[in-house]
Amino acid sequence: MKRIPFSFDWVFTPGEQGMFGAKEGLAVDLPDDYIIGKARCPQAESGSATGYYPGGRGSYSKTFDAEPDWAGKTVLLDIDGAYTNAAVTLGGDLLALHPYGYTPFTVHLTPHLKPKGNRLRISTDTPACSGRWYSGGGLYRQVSLLLGGECYLHPWDVFFYTAEASAAEAVVEGRFEITNTAAQARALTLRVYFDGQLRAQLALTAQPGKTPAALTLSLPQPKLWSADTPALYGVRVELACGEEVLDCHEMSFGVRKIEIDSRRGMRVNGQPVKLRGGCVHHDNSLIGARALPRAEERKVQKLKQAGFNAIRCAHNPPSAAFLDACDRIGMYVIDESFDAWRVGKTARDYHLYFEQWWRSDTAAMVCRDRNHPCVYCWSIGNEISEMNGSSNGAYWCQVQADYVRSLDPTRPVSSSMN
Repeated sequence: MKRIPFSFDWVFTPGEQGMFGAKEGLAVDLPDDYIIGKARCPQAESGSATGYYPGGRGSYSKTFDAEPDWAGKTVLLDIDGAYTNAAVTLGGDLLALHPYGYTPFTVHLTPHLKPKGNRLRISTDTPACSGRWYSGGGLYRQVSLLLGGECYLHPWDVFFYTAEASAAEAVVEGRFEITNTAAQARALTLRVYFDGQLRAQLALTAQPGKTPAALTLSLPQPKLWSADTPALYGVRVELACGEEVLDCHEMSFGVRKIEIDSRRGMRVNGQPVKLRGGCVHHDNSLIGARALPRAEERKVQKLKQAGFNAIRCAHNPPSAAFLDACDRIGMYVIDESFDAWRVGKTARDYHLYFEQWWRSDTAAMVCRDRNHPCVYCWSIGNEISEMNGSSNGAYWCQVQADYVRSLDPTRPVSSSMN
């Protein structure tokens, strides 16, 4: 799908009045954090844990027209992160709810779009004691539109991984799910290009709904990715019917083989690696939680200059911009899902939503991030109370680890322990 920037010309309305049609608001561009500008208060309920910032509510609205070339296409709203309890409406119709503030989600706009005057509103609520650190609030990560054909490749339905890698040759496996919104099957060709060269193609029949596909490609004399040599390929995946390209997906990909065992430790492309890293929260200091791509890049650069080659994302999935920077600069990343499961650490943290939402939030993390070469390990939790066996902890550990492996069998699954 084609990614269209959608971060400019929003109106932010603080408090709850936005949902009652109040017109006054502040013009903003995204990413935005509406908590960092609030006055701090010694009596703030979360206290020092959140820097004495209060919570708050707010909504973002934007009116836009559908472009002529969107006719017959699929249009998705892609939100990389909204803190927290996001509600998305278009023309007054509720389209989506998303409680977790740290996972991305997409919303189908296609059936609700009008040619002119589409009014989109996204409300968020940052309650006190929703976390143990400064969280920020609002649309603090990138927001985009995804435009695809009648048959399309959702970015999360494209998965490449390195099966074998050496200086002479790399073998890369591709796994895909093609979405066909039509009522009838379509005969298609899937083509894969690495750095502009056609490396593999596959003829298939896409049934209505989703159709899986798989292929294998070979790269002679590959450029291999590591933290010391972060080489990336530009990848383009096309869906075609005859000579007509119906949809395409473009991404970066790093070819690398990571092996970990108890006898020889961690090896990248056959070479032993010692991890020198630390735990990094998602905020960006004086600009709050705003995940500006340059701010995310600067954070990784500073760590690399200090001698780091590894980062654990504490204690939630990071922004896509952060992982993009880790790919380019060269970092090994532990990507972590949750700070709490069923037993909470603060009054209004993720434990309120875990049982209903853990599966979709885990899928969002893994499917968005599994193409990043920097991610070498998944973590299903940080210092989880249930890890001592209480509250059916063994069961919840097993089902989460199994689910992660079903989405990505190529990486180890861990958890941060006390």
